[in-house]
Amino acid sequence: MTSRCGRFCLQTLEERMKRGCFTVVDATNIRGRDITAYKKLANEYKYRVYVVDFTDITIEEAKKRNL
Repeated sequence: MTSRCGRFCLQTLEERMKRGCFTVVDATNIRGRDITAYKKLANEYKYRVYVVDFTDITIEEAKKRNL
């Protein structure tokens, strides 16, 4: 992540991981390289990662489910 916001999110996540806090990252439109950064931290701090991938859901279906 190269944006200031992205770096802040990673720094905050790392601080939480250092303390062993349970954390959910809710990131819409995340890129593959961003996931790589999260996975690197998870490996370093021995966290288990779960990814929910909605790329096979159409926009229409997503809107229907969002009601």
